[in-house]
Amino acid sequence: MSLRPHFPRDHRGTRPAARPRPRSRPAATPARVEFRVAPDLSQLMTLRALAEAAGLQAGLHTAETIDLGLAIDEAATALMADPAPGSTVRCAVTVDARRITVRISGVTRAESPLDPDHFGWHILCSLTDRAAVDQTPFDSHRGGYPTVVDFSHQRQRLLRAVR
Repeated sequence: MSLRPHFPRDHRGTRPAARPRPRSRPAATPARVEFRVAPDLSQLMTLRALAEAAGLQAGLHTAETIDLGLAIDEAATALMADPAPGSTVRCAVTVDARRITVRISGVTRAESPLDPDHFGWHILCSLTDRAAVDQTPFDSHRGGYPTVVDFSHQRQRLLRAVR
């Protein structure tokens, strides 16, 4: 009995060459993935890994994926720094052939977790084409300020920069 793996041979008696793996391509229809995590800073790695995996699955290049992860880190950190009790952080990533769009939302006890003077805001703006923060007034039922961070960037700009 042989313990060597069996590799089928073609009609000439040689092993066929390995087929190259197909590269994923940007989807014609947008790919959308949404995650919910506890607003705990220990969840940042999980949130970033899930978002990067979704980006790679949707056909993002490595540089785009890294930028996506860093931008999500900055926005989520601001929402997780002082969360309202019992809240969650939601992250929705949409990727199509031209844009990457992210929406991160949560309820925070801080009135302005990402203001224009905050260093994290400058990082977020440098990684994206468009970033916006929307915060509604204090919600006594939720115990904090509902906050939404939206950002996006065009994929072509990154593709030209990488080449």
